[in-house]
Formats: sequence, C-alpha cells, structure tokens
Amino acid sequence: MAATPMTVVAPNHLAASAAVSTLELNSDVTNGNTVPNDGKTWLLVRNTNASTRNLTVNYRNQVDGQTIPPIAYTIPATPAQVLVPLGPVAFFGDSVSLTYTNGASADLKILPIAHGG
Repeated sequence: MAATPMTVVAPNHLAASAAVSTLELNSDVTNGNTVPNDGKTWLLVRNTNASTRNLTVNYRNQVDGQTIPPIAYTIPATPAQVLVPLGPVAFFGDSVSLTYTNGASADLKILPIAHGG
C-alpha cells in the first residue's frame, strides 16, 4: 500500500491558545507517511507512549550519485516533543517518507510545520 500523505501546516494557523494536539496527525506504522518538503519544513513529533519510539526520515535525493542515508530519531517517552528539521530541498528533495519502529500502534503524533522565512 502507498504511504499516507501528511499536510504541512503554516505557522499562522498555530495560535497560542490553540491546542496543537487537534492538528496533529497519527503516524501510519503500517504504510509509513510522506511529507512535502519546501526546505523550511519541520516536524513536531509527540510520543504518547510510556516507552521510546523511533522515527526514520527517508530521503529520496542523491548527492554526487550517492544516496542520502535515512536519519533515525529516538523520540523519548511521553510527554516529550521533538522538533525534526527536514532540510534543504536541493539536498533532501521536495518530499520525504517517514517510517516507524518500536511500536505497533500510532504512538507518534506528528505535526508538519512550515517555519517560513
């Protein structure tokens, strides 16, 4: 099956009084997710489990003919949140895929954010 796409949220949609949890998306541990990357995209990742979970960002581009290796992040147990940059489009591509380990449920809640600038 194809990976589940995620939509990037502009920061002006994040009001100080708004509950970020209402905008978060569940991780798709079966198929993974895809996130558009404009070079200014970050992932706000929250673990809802009492154990650590792993998130891997898989890049599609190559640099000088070399594949960019995936970057794995260990997300601490709840209530931790981690901010993950996706990197410049020239190197990392305009879309990345996310895969998950250490969990059979959607323990990771993800909010893709375009930081602007």
